[in-house]
Amino acid sequence: MVLTELFKGEHAVIKKINAPKALRDRFLSF
Repeated sequence: MVLTELFKGEHAVIKKINAPKALRDRFLSF
């Protein structure tokens, strides 16, 4: 379905944005 493909693409973008944020949070907690 087109909707699931769109959702997967959006999820990939969210993961790309969240990954650096998680890394930064980890560094700040040291």
